[in-house]
Amino acid sequence: VGDGELREKMESLVKELEIKDNVVFTGSREDIPKILKVMDIFVLPSLWEGLPIVLLEAMASKKPIVATDVIGNKEVVVDGKTAFLVPPKNPGRLAEKIISLIKNKPLREKFGESGRRRVEETYPLDRMVKETEEVYHEAL
Repeated sequence: VGDGELREKMESLVKELEIKDNVVFTGSREDIPKILKVMDIFVLPSLWEGLPIVLLEAMASKKPIVATDVIGNKEVVVDGKTAFLVPPKNPGRLAEKIISLIKNKPLREKFGESGRRRVEETYPLDRMVKETEEVYHEAL
């Protein structure tokens, strides 16, 4: 989902590997909850992230996560509890963790439930609104 600077390169790679029947490039989308609903596992193999809102969305949707261990991601998820974090640029470890979740439904469910709980406890809407208001008041 999305359009990044590597999209053309990834599309070429998918064609070269002859896996186009297994990969979908959707472009930018606004219906993220609908897309998350049909996923079994959420994967974010970023090389860097700011504040990865998409991880919060995936956790709120009770999705188990495999993400790279980069700044941003590791501040949102808890390795081994809500997600698996893997080193960036390590497709072998990424695949290993995805496969382990595919083969272990109870673990997928545990990560999903733990992620949802973490979002509800750590990022409640009323607290986020209050903190945002405080930032604006301090800026004025």
